[in-house]
Amino acid sequence: MRKKILLCFTAMLACILTIHLTSCKGSPTKQTEPLDSINVTAVVEPTFNSVNEFEKYVQQLRDKHFNDSILSKMSIFTMDNVASVVQRKKPTFTINDIVDEYLNNIDVYENLPVPTSNTNTQVTVNSSKQDTTLKDTINAEY
Repeated sequence: MRKKILLCFTAMLACILTIHLTSCKGSPTKQTEPLDSINVTAVVEPTFNSVNEFEKYVQQLRDKHFNDSILSKMSIFTMDNVASVVQRKKPTFTINDIVDEYLNNIDVYENLPVPTSNTNTQVTVNSSKQDTTLKDTINAEY
């Protein structure tokens, strides 16, 4: 009789231990539910409490667009030169730092001689033409 009780107790203990070890409650890697598009839109879509907040947001978008347009029209050669100068001033820099440096010294960067063949810098044949027209484009757009 005692042997049967001990066997039942051991079996119950094994079942309890198995259930406890295989349950997900205590595991550090929890499965998360996938985000639906409604939740993602709610997170990405900005909300405003005032017209002033909205105007600030629009200005930030315009500034970002302006910076992006400057960078997209800049040749690789010019970008490398501007980034090198900015990096010497600040080891960690932002896109705003690059654009500010370029705009503050646009005449210098537009008049740098473009190397004809340089293995370290990728330069296209039209890069000097692109740099020359970039200042005109900036003035025309903004």
